[in-house]
Amino acid sequence: MTTSNTLVEPTTDSNRSSLGPDSPIGASASRLSLRRHLAALVSGVGHSATEPQPLDCFVAKSKGRVIFVRAAEIDWIETANNYVKLHVANEVHLMRETMANVEARLPGDRFLRISRSAIVNLERMRELQRLPNNGYAVILKNGDHLSLSRGYRKKLRQVVPL
Repeated sequence: MTTSNTLVEPTTDSNRSSLGPDSPIGASASRLSLRRHLAALVSGVGHSATEPQPLDCFVAKSKGRVIFVRAAEIDWIETANNYVKLHVANEVHLMRETMANVEARLPGDRFLRISRSAIVNLERMRELQRLPNNGYAVILKNGDHLSLSRGYRKKLRQVVPL
């Protein structure tokens, strides 16, 4: 095992100008800063660890890309085992997360769970349609039909009179 005796000078105002984004150290520091900023954005740094805070942005991976989806853009969310599908306009993004964790991170004034497998953006609801079995279908502005489970009807009644 070899050790290096290289001395690293601390960064001061006098030598800071040499660490621009074009220098190897400056570039890696910029990438590290960006990673920390994105992690803080996604994890809600600065909030109590025991109480999840609403997120404004979710991160989904799709076809080798990392996609940032703002909560306000989401039409509805459905479960797919240990994944959730974020339905945004005519696209679907998959996230490896449980529905309970996503629900805890959504703004409660804009999203409502309507069944074990669906959460809907209240601003995207167009109508409630009564079904022959005394149930309801939630019709979204984009035309999607979702079932309102009997167990979640009480929560919807708090928001919309049925």
